[in-house]
Amino acid sequence: MKSINRLFEYLEYHKIKPAHFERDLGLSNGYLGTQRKRSADLGSTIVEKIMNHCNDLNLTWLITGSGKMLVSDSINNTDNMDCSNCPFKKDIERYQRDLDRYERMIDGLNKKLEALTALEDPESKLKNVS
Repeated sequence: MKSINRLFEYLEYHKIKPAHFERDLGLSNGYLGTQRKRSADLGSTIVEKIMNHCNDLNLTWLITGSGKMLVSDSINNTDNMDCSNCPFKKDIERYQRDLDRYERMIDGLNKKLEALTALEDPESKLKNVS
């Protein structure tokens, strides 16, 4: 099996779409698929980019097929995954910031909705007076 096929195995394991991976590494769109179709190997420049991006990937396995795919077996359980080894740490951090911002927006909108509902419901005014 060629290294390009092992790379696809790694991407499938992490449920990473090749197009997303290509964008993160600065590769041209469809590069990996073309390499796979031609049964071509990965060049040293691409392997270096992968090495800098995928901290949990065993490069010996990627290049030779020897050993295990991941550097540490503890990474196999995503509950125990240390985000410093996550290939998409920046994306996860950005999504978490977006999620926090959306939750704050929803809380604010819920408070406004409660205030508007209280204004429209005469019984709620009486409850607040008692």
